[in-house]
Amino acid sequence: MPDKAIDWKNTTLKTGEAFVTVRRTELKMKTLLAILLWCILLVLCWPLALVLIVLLPLVWLILLPFKIIGLTLSLVFKIIAAILLFPFKILGVA
Repeated sequence: MPDKAIDWKNTTLKTGEAFVTVRRTELKMKTLLAILLWCILLVLCWPLALVLIVLLPLVWLILLPFKIIGLTLSLVFKIIAAILLFPFKILGVA
């Protein structure tokens, strides 16, 4: 038994396994919380819950092109930065 417990939330292994494990756990908890809140809304106000079930995927589809544009612009700026900083990395300055 190790003397010190590992804090998985603040520990990242070189392979990133701990980070992936924490992110999956957070995603599962968020999903569980969302389902629980929707069930409570279904009991309290079922018409609103049904409207959310129909409208949320439509809103996601409407916002999807903006997410794609944001990802594309982010990658373009990263490529430009990599091209501009390449000579400095070769020289060992940056």
